[in-house]
Parts: sequence; C-alpha cells; structure tokens
Amino acid sequence: MSSSISRHALRSLASTRPSQRSIVPARLAFANSRRHASQETSQQSQSTQQPQPTQQPLSPPQPRIRKLEEPEPDNPLPKWGLIVNKISSFVIIPTAIIYAVFFMDFGDHEHVFSAPRRWLDRQRAAFFSLSPAEQELVQASESPRQPEGEKN
Repeated sequence: MSSSISRHALRSLASTRPSQRSIVPARLAFANSRRHASQETSQQSQSTQQPQPTQQPLSPPQPRIRKLEEPEPDNPLPKWGLIVNKISSFVIIPTAIIYAVFFMDFGDHEHVFSAPRRWLDRQRAAFFSLSPAEQELVQASESPRQPEGEKN
C-alpha cells in the first residue's frame, strides 16, 4: 500500500506546476506523518512489537530541463532590413499623422482638425510677431535721432 501511495504522490508531484511544488511536499510530509502516527498507535495497542522498516521521506523529483531549439525564422528579410523597417515605421507614421492634422486640404468648411490648425496659426503668429515691449523698442530705435551737438 505504501508503494502505491508513494507512486501516486510522485505522479501528482510531477504533474503539478512549479508554483504548486512547494505546497505538495508539505502535504506529502503531513500525510506521511499522519500515516506513521496511526501505525505507531496500532503497534502500541498490540502486545508484540515488530521492528518497523524505516521509510525514507519522499523527496520531490528534480525537474528535467529541456533545451529548446529555436527554429529558424521564416522571414525572408535580413536582420538589417528588420531594423530599417522598425525605424521607418517610427518615422513615417507620426509624419503622416502630423501632415494629415496640420497640412492636408479638407476644404474650406469646418472639420475635425480645424481646432488644431487654429492653435498652430496662433503659435506661428506669436513666433513671428513682436511683443508690445519689443515693438516699443523697435519704434524707439526707428525714431529719427537728433545729433547731440545740435540743440534747438
């Protein structure tokens, strides 16, 4: 009976996931200790004492490590082609989106990209125009200067 239990325990241990393997030996140890305790009480109740064979505790089997061979990819492009493909996708897609939002002609009517285009126009106007303080500086520098030697 003990050999069938140990075989069953080993089978269940082998079929468990690695995260459950730490729980299973503890359960087996608990079950073995209960079985030993019940055997000891039955032996104590008997007047004749027979020597018990010592049982070694079950140790979990070591997991087999398989080396997985990576299959050759069925990709006809060389490695540099894949790199160029990724880089170009990171460049071309945002460029196409920016062009569609800010520059593509959708006609004169109001469309979904009108608000971002108005924002871009305000930013351009702010960049290419002078602030009021800068305008005063320009006007002061453009006003005709009187020579310092001449006073009216």
